[in-house]
Amino acid sequence: MAAFHYKLEIVPRAFLGEPAINQVSLDKIQEGLSPWANSSEPNEQFLTSVRGLLPIEQSWGETEEYVSPANYGSDIRLWWENGRLENIEFRFNPYSDPWSLMQRFLQVVHEASYMLVEVRTGEVLVPEEKVLKERSGAVHS
Repeated sequence: MAAFHYKLEIVPRAFLGEPAINQVSLDKIQEGLSPWANSSEPNEQFLTSVRGLLPIEQSWGETEEYVSPANYGSDIRLWWENGRLENIEFRFNPYSDPWSLMQRFLQVVHEASYMLVEVRTGEVLVPEEKVLKERSGAVHS
């Protein structure tokens, strides 16, 4: 079975505007969302929690990457530009990693009151297990 990742980007609510949008254009996703560029960055406690979700650090340049020990497993990437956080992307592989990883990820995002953008569709999602469980198993990219 080919590896596949269900990709989500963490975004602050301020990025979604007022009233909040429920869809991000795919053009904007391809260009790079950079949701933290014009918002305050998440606090260090949140970043520590995100970094702690996966055990292996493979950082390079201005990118931090944390990966699962599974072959073609899930990963979390924190993209920095000139010392400023630009993106946080979670790529979940339901074929190699347990659902409990997604549950822990959703808990961290929910506790910080952030939202998610599904990279494949641009849909804005609340970090709730019921919503993501249905979607993550049905999306193949």
